[in-house]
Amino acid sequence: MTLAAGDKDSSRLDEEDVARYVLSRRTPAGGYCFYRTPSWGIEEPNALDTLAAVASLGLLGVPCPNPEETGRWVQGLQMEDGTYSTLTIGWAALSTLNLLGFKPSREPWRWIDAACDGIIREI
Repeated sequence: MTLAAGDKDSSRLDEEDVARYVLSRRTPAGGYCFYRTPSWGIEEPNALDTLAAVASLGLLGVPCPNPEETGRWVQGLQMEDGTYSTLTIGWAALSTLNLLGFKPSREPWRWIDAACDGIIREI
C-alpha cells in the first residue's frame, strides 16, 4: 500500500488518540470507567476497566496520571479481611497494583487460596 504525502494510514491506530481516550475515562475517584458519561452522572470506576486503562497506558508508553490516587482507589477494593468481592475483581485489582508498583492493603494469599479452592497449594 502506497500513501500519498499527507495521507494517513487508516489501518494503524493513532496512539495519541487512543491515549487521549483512555485518559478521558479516568474518574475523579482515581479509577477508570469506559462507559463514563459525566454529563449523565455516570462514572462508576471498576476494577476491570482500571486494569485495562493502566495496562493500555503502559503499552502506549504513557505514564498513569496520579498513580498514587489510582493505587489508593484500587487498594480500597479490598475488604478489611483481605478478601475481594469476586475472584475477577481481586485478579484485576492485584494485577493493577502490580502494574503501578503498589502492594495490596492486606495480605491476599489466604483469600486467593480459598477462592481457588486450594489449587494454589498444589502448584
